[in-house]
Amino acid sequence: MTIRPAELRDLGSLHAIYAHEVRTGTATFDLEPPDADAWRAWFDAHGSAQHPLVVAVHSLEERGERVVGYACLSPYRPHAAFAPTVELSVYLSADERGCGTGHALAQHVIDLARACPLTHRVVSVITVGNEASERLHRRLGFAHCGTLHEVGRKFDSWHSVATWELPVEQSMAATEPA
Repeated sequence: MTIRPAELRDLGSLHAIYAHEVRTGTATFDLEPPDADAWRAWFDAHGSAQHPLVVAVHSLEERGERVVGYACLSPYRPHAAFAPTVELSVYLSADERGCGTGHALAQHVIDLARACPLTHRVVSVITVGNEASERLHRRLGFAHCGTLHEVGRKFDSWHSVATWELPVEQSMAATEPA
């Protein structure tokens, strides 16, 4: 498996992975997959140092690559004061879950966040009951910092979300010589 920055040629694969989760899961509260224009706008909003988008690919003999997952850091909220905080998203193809790909993707973008002087904190919003995502975030050093109860309705059920956070900015005191 290789992790690399997402490219425009990956757009269809990224959409297929996300659309599958929209239709079958609760990791996203979208009820319909985004249309082509919305998905392209989402793609175009990523790719900067603070808002990277990376893909995990498997090489296929004689057929190039197959995108099996992606991770990105997006603006946490639209207000300017939230700019130093980014939101982590990780999505995998169904056959890639439980293989360590999610961890590798998340660690990769967290490392990018740590290297970006504009980023102070990474936040994840996880649907309560998504034990695999909760385990992943604990392993990555995130701390659970709150739960909003029954804030989303999907598949005829109410769903709660938990917020997890990870500070990534290096303390100036820790990096300055004594």
